[in-house]
Amino acid sequence: IEKLILKFQNRTDFNNVNISIQHPGRMFAPEIIDSTFTIARGQHTVVTGRYSVIMMMNKPAYPCIPVPEDDKYYYDDCQQAWVYHKLVTMLGCGVPWMQHFTNTNTTICDKNLSRNASELYYRAMKSAKCQQPCCTMEVDMTNKFTTMTPNMTSLEIRFPPTVKEYMEIEIYALFNLLAELGGYLGLFLGVSVFDLKVLMDFLPAGQKK
Repeated sequence: IEKLILKFQNRTDFNNVNISIQHPGRMFAPEIIDSTFTIARGQHTVVTGRYSVIMMMNKPAYPCIPVPEDDKYYYDDCQQAWVYHKLVTMLGCGVPWMQHFTNTNTTICDKNLSRNASELYYRAMKSAKCQQPCCTMEVDMTNKFTTMTPNMTSLEIRFPPTVKEYMEIEIYALFNLLAELGGYLGLFLGVSVFDLKVLMDFLPAGQKK
């Protein structure tokens, strides 16, 4: 589709509405801040969505969920499970906007614990050790402008005709490093691993030890 137009009812409380556009399973990902914005009553807001597909390598230092295992992995589920665990173990209750508490028998924190629950929720979101999927999508909203429409509030999202794709590849491995070091040693010192073996054969038995 080229564009999507959303119309809002007049009773909508726009002071408490944030609109975020992200692909499924990534609504709690850190980069969602780049695709979150607000709208005002009585205006027609137009934004352009720019998105790209990113394929990362599963590296020991920065592990990620590879393809196709990531088809059944949702970053949001991992984040919410961690937050639910922290709230239940530390407070014994939860926040009303999590489905873990609205669809279970676990109680919602009362007014005496509501502030502590809210603060713990956001701390737990930042401390979760959930792995990112190796194949992900980055969404940015750009070129935002508005026009006055006193009798209507609407949002128009325009989509680009092309999608950029980025792929992370290994261009310099450990094997290449060792090969180059060996080549430089042979070039400047005239010594190789085989030369060291020949040199050891000429040494007396006592010096070899």
